[in-house]
Amino acid sequence: MQVTSYELRDFDFELISKTFNDYGVSLNDLSAISVAVFDHGNAPAGVSDRQFRFDYLDERIKAKNSLSAFAYLSTDVPKIMTRLQSVVDSAGELPCPLVVMDTAPAAVLGAGFDPVVAGRKQKIICNVGNFHTLAFRLGEKGIEGVFEHHTGEIDLMKLELLIRKLADGSLKHEDVFNNMGHGALMYTDEVFEFGRDEFDVVVTGPRRSMFNHKSSIENRKSLRPYFAVPFGDMMIAGCFGLLAATGEILPGLGEAVRPVERRARASAHRVDARYLLDGGKSASALRAWMRAFFIHPPTALARLNIFVSALLNLMGLDFIRSAFLSRRSRRVNDKNF
Repeated sequence: MQVTSYELRDFDFELISKTFNDYGVSLNDLSAISVAVFDHGNAPAGVSDRQFRFDYLDERIKAKNSLSAFAYLSTDVPKIMTRLQSVVDSAGELPCPLVVMDTAPAAVLGAGFDPVVAGRKQKIICNVGNFHTLAFRLGEKGIEGVFEHHTGEIDLMKLELLIRKLADGSLKHEDVFNNMGHGALMYTDEVFEFGRDEFDVVVTGPRRSMFNHKSSIENRKSLRPYFAVPFGDMMIAGCFGLLAATGEILPGLGEAVRPVERRARASAHRVDARYLLDGGKSASALRAWMRAFFIHPPTALARLNIFVSALLNLMGLDFIRSAFLSRRSRRVNDKNF
């Protein structure tokens, strides 16, 4: 009998590099490599792994009140985080520094780069993952609260109840832990008010569609979700968060990433302005364009027409824009024929 042996790894950079190289993309000049995985942590005998993970979250938040607190240089991974350490161990010799991070905080951090989300000083961002759902309440000083549950143990009604408690400051660890979740942490008793903006909670994650399903309870006012699309792509929100955290862990890389990040953020606001203008929301379009201008002026000025068009509409002179667009359309048609 012939037996074939296969080695399975958490992270096989050699194979990844070879695959990219087969498509003509070299990974020989990387400045850093970043990997995110979910890690419960290695709880001691007799200690709940759910409680152990939340004790770890509490420790990290108190040490560094930032979502990037859950990212580490490969040499700094805590011994208790065995899944993160497994990534480091399986990586072997790499041509550059390796940064590892917890997946859910990476997704939440990445969702914050959506221009609409970035414009809010206070927000609740919920990542509805395949197996775990985590929500962070964020303010100007950092993390104000967090809870984490098993996605399979909750429905929209339960999730919204937890989010409302996270908002009003009444959420307790037992509210989640005693319902088979991981737990909850609150660092403020101030109330986060719903209803002040166009949405109540920012949503990301592969099972975000949970917020599209109406609860079976009648006459119930549901929370209004906003589905984050950082840099126009919801699917890689975690990648954007991972990149941002890596920039904090490696200051030299951060200096290189920040200018690109500013252009990308400004571009997102500019695109937002264009769609708002086309949707007849000139005032909102003007605000979005101005946000792009203050973040990265050249990016905004490349589409100065958005600013001018929004201003003309607000002044009641939209007929000038209509005449210009009509004239430009005729010129294009004449060239084609």
